[in-house]
Amino acid sequence: MHSSVPSSKAIYKDHIVQQFSLVSNQYRFVGPQLIDETPVLYGSFSVMPLNRHLILHTADVINLHNMKTQGQLEDAIKLAIVVNVQAQVSYDHQQLHLNKAQPVSLMSPVLFTRTGKRDEYERTLSLTFSREWLYGNLLDSIDEWRTLYDFTQTHLAVHHWMPSRQAMAIAMQILNSDPCSTPLQCLQLESQCLSLIVEAFSSLLSTVQEKNARVPLRIYHRMQEVRDMLESGAADQLSMEEIAKQVNMSESTLQRHFRQTFNMSVFEYLRRNRLQRAMVAMQKEGLGIAQAAHIAGYNSPANFSTAFRRAFGITPGKLKDRF
Repeated sequence: MHSSVPSSKAIYKDHIVQQFSLVSNQYRFVGPQLIDETPVLYGSFSVMPLNRHLILHTADVINLHNMKTQGQLEDAIKLAIVVNVQAQVSYDHQQLHLNKAQPVSLMSPVLFTRTGKRDEYERTLSLTFSREWLYGNLLDSIDEWRTLYDFTQTHLAVHHWMPSRQAMAIAMQILNSDPCSTPLQCLQLESQCLSLIVEAFSSLLSTVQEKNARVPLRIYHRMQEVRDMLESGAADQLSMEEIAKQVNMSESTLQRHFRQTFNMSVFEYLRRNRLQRAMVAMQKEGLGIAQAAHIAGYNSPANFSTAFRRAFGITPGKLKDRF
């Protein structure tokens, strides 16, 4: 990729709104009206699709006015890498404290708000991608898929990631480069962005593994046995007493160790896992909602749809429409 520093220029409202239309609906400026012919930013600013599932947004700009912008973001995964930023950012009025880098999971549409002051400087790189693209064959091929799956299926989940020197060097190279102009340059740019995504989610896996390492190994292995039983479907019709007997523990001891290991009760995990199994069956096997409801343990498709939406931020019907 060509590595010359992109030229700085005056940036107008229409350009920002047009660019953001790739990642946001109804993007607009809020508050005091800025004259359309007056520049609002100075520097370089672009939003670029790298493929139909992955969009790159780069900003290396100075605010020329006090300004507040808003737009609706659809459900997706966002990964931001911050070199310098002073603006305030929020999702549905929940302020996000921008550190060096963080992936954020959006399970349903949210109102994105950015508030910046005159002369503040922002230098950021962000990636927007679908969870379906991230998953690929992940559910079948990677042992640690549960951690990634749980994170990406939790609305407004945030993982604070400290990028390596290599990752920051890649981010700086992207920010310091002109937009790709040849297929080979675009392929190189996409591969650089993929490497940032891989490192971000590898960091998430490492954080979870470090947390699990605090649980005594013998207990952790027994809780893995329980988890495997829950995920296999073998415990779907068992009581807590029957599950505890399977691992030679009292109910209270099992619940205490399981919550210490997985941050939820046994039946919370089972209920969520059965919903996940139902989701995977709809995605990969094309099962109908009534059949998926049976997998999740619901006799009523309506009750299943309600529980599904609470867990994943989307109804089963809308999920099926995507496939």
